[in-house]
Formats: sequence, structure tokens, C-alpha cells
Amino acid sequence: MELINIEKEEEKINMMAPLTWAYIGDAVFELYIRTYLINKTNLKPHKLHVEAIKYVKAPAQAKALQKIEEMLTDKEKEIVKRGRNAENHHIAKNATVQEYMYSTAFEALIGYLYLTKQEKRLKEILEMVIDINKKHTTANFTACSLYVFVLYAKICFKTTVYGVALPKFSKRIEVMSMRNDDSKDLMAFGMFILALLTFIFQYSR
Repeated sequence: MELINIEKEEEKINMMAPLTWAYIGDAVFELYIRTYLINKTNLKPHKLHVEAIKYVKAPAQAKALQKIEEMLTDKEKEIVKRGRNAENHHIAKNATVQEYMYSTAFEALIGYLYLTKQEKRLKEILEMVIDINKKHTTANFTACSLYVFVLYAKICFKTTVYGVALPKFSKRIEVMSMRNDDSKDLMAFGMFILALLTFIFQYSR
């Protein structure tokens, strides 16, 4: 017995407004992420909420869609295009207009696959999004480590690192780290790296 029964046929679902797909897609994706976090972590409710936001906020959804877009079928790309071009009067608070458009397109795709009962394909796409988020987090921590190292070397040695001009290199890493979604976690990690480098520098003197 199905917990939730979808009664409309695919023909009628195809005629729905893209924002209707996005409406249900938003809920489906949120439930999937919350369930994923419950399964994979032992976090308390507040921390679960904080972690879930990293996945479901507009910039993260937009980035995920851009990463998987080439792997979509022609039909799915059509759904994405309709979702992206849908007229939406909602004002994006913490996202650019383009990010919000892509986020809506992502939710429309999730909603459409859910309503048309394409469970296998929906699961594949959701798992791809989880994998993308993991890689993105790893890349951000790497960028943070490099940034802290470059700044430390710049302060202590006033030189270049492996022939790379520090002001230019550090500026590039700074831009990378500022795009990070987990600023508090990165700040703590950066402080750890800084403390470690300080210890090494003092010990080596």
C-alpha cells in the first residue's frame, strides 16, 4: 500500500505549470535530504536543520543542476528549461536571479519525476546531487587550507610559494573560499591549520 497516492495521469501532469512541479519538488527534495541526514548522522535537530540548508538552499540546488545537466535526457532537459523560464514573482533573498531560476528548474525536475512515478530515475539524480555536495565540501576545505597556508607564508617569510606570487595566488584562493557554503566550519578548520603551522614554525626555529 502506497503512503501517498498520485492520482493524475502523466498527460495531465505534462500540462501542469512548471511552478507546480517545483512546488512539490521542493517538498520531495527536502524530505529526501532530511531522511539522508537522519540515516547517515546522529546530529541533533538544530544541527540537522543547519546541514539540510546546505543542500536545499537555492545556490546549492542551482550548482547541482548545472553539474548534472549534461547527464539528463532530452525530456528532462525540456522540463528543466520550462522550470527555468517559468515566470516567478518570488524575490530571491540569498541568491542571484540566475541561481533562483536554476533552483526552480531543479525543483521542477524533481517534482516532475516524482509525480510521473519515475522512482528509479529520481533516485539516481538525488544520489548524484549528494555526491556533488560531498565533492564540493572537500574542495572548499582544500581551498581553505591553501589559503591559510599562503597567508601564513606571506606573513612569516614575505616571499613566494614555489615561485607563485603570493598576493595574486592568495587573492585567487580567497575568492574560492568566499564562495564556500560552510563558512563556520571552514573558519574552525582554518584556525586549526593556522595553529598547526604556528606550532611547526615555532618548533623549527
